[in-house]
Amino acid sequence: MGFASTITAATAQPILPEPAPFVDHQNAKRVRNDVNINKDTLKVEIDVSNPDHHLVSFVFDALFDGRLVFDLLVYDSWFCC
Repeated sequence: MGFASTITAATAQPILPEPAPFVDHQNAKRVRNDVNINKDTLKVEIDVSNPDHHLVSFVFDALFDGRLVFDLLVYDSWFCC
């Protein structure tokens, strides 16, 4: 005589996956810049005294005295990027 196992829906246990490993989350640090440029004030205008030159103007605030160096790279071509 063999043994017959009877499993009913009432006695079945669901198989649960293992819990995810614990991850220690860290708070993000706020980045503070020493110089901030107000984007709303950024303008590129044609120089009235030199029509083939442009003037760049903007308003900025700085926490420390310093020097501002502005590099501009322009690529002019009929073909786009």
